[in-house]
Amino acid sequence: LPFNAGLISERADINLDAKRWEKAEADLRLLARLEPKEDAWPRELARCLMETGRFDDGLALYKAVLARDPADPRRWWDLVYIFSDRNRHEEAAVRLELLLARFPDDPQALDWLVSERQAAGRIDLAITLLQRRVRAFPRDAQRRETLAGMLVEEERLEEASAQVEALLALAPDDPKTWLEAAYLRETLTDVRGAAA
Repeated sequence: LPFNAGLISERADINLDAKRWEKAEADLRLLARLEPKEDAWPRELARCLMETGRFDDGLALYKAVLARDPADPRRWWDLVYIFSDRNRHEEAAVRLELLLARFPDDPQALDWLVSERQAAGRIDLAITLLQRRVRAFPRDAQRRETLAGMLVEEERLEEASAQVEALLALAPDDPKTWLEAAYLRETLTDVRGAAA
């Protein structure tokens, strides 16, 4: 009987969901041979390898998939997820920087890179990234608000105050913006009071 990729795929999904990694691996290897241009099979196979302790082999597969089409940001995200899920924040950050170098307007990548820098204890780098973002996109209220909050936490109060005022200037009639600005101003006042 000829192989039916659809049935094998369904069986692989069942095995993946049940965490029967060895059986899923066998199905995925077969699918990769039957449909060599399909990226899903090597990606799932890489996941199986990693789940069974063969991290380097799985990583090599993910990198091979990325090499097929480096212009596709989803392939870069795979590598980010791998490292982030394993608390390897510096390696995740490196992949995010590469992603942002190729796709500089990706706000999700920037947000995640800021988070990875924070998780690695590199608040200074997270602030620098956000400062660069608000200079490039001055109307990005969400990142400006995040930047103001981080500056308050780091007690860089004059910089934080300037970001709050810039935030208000962006949307002077928006109640949500006023509420966020009021919260940040109150926090600034509390921090200044505690420092006095």
